[in-house]
Amino acid sequence: MEDLELYLSIAATIFGLLVSTLTFLTKFIKCAKAKRIAEQVLKVTQDIIPFIEEAEKFIHYTGKEKKAYVMTKATQLVINNKMKVNQEKISSTIDELVSLTKQVNIANLSSLGNISSQKELQRLHV
Repeated sequence: MEDLELYLSIAATIFGLLVSTLTFLTKFIKCAKAKRIAEQVLKVTQDIIPFIEEAEKFIHYTGKEKKAYVMTKATQLVINNKMKVNQEKISSTIDELVSLTKQVNIANLSSLGNISSQKELQRLHV
């Protein structure tokens, strides 16, 4: 009877350690995967900025055409670096960066006094 209690105690301890170890490994793997994905998104974001700057130099193209150019370059970058970043994430990142630069540019122009009227400011914002 005492042997049975000893075996059950050892089995319960081993089971508890096994569950704890598996839980830790699962969370660690998920965090490592999330970290890798976040680093890839950050790298793509940093590499997209020069593409946006280059596309903005195309003065005779529409915004959609410029975005298509940046999307093509970003997709090539993702494929060449064998990253797993989806097109929707790239598209939303481009939109966020462009809207941020528009806000910064409008704020800089209006603070410098180069814009004569609110109507001109609104035209540049669109």
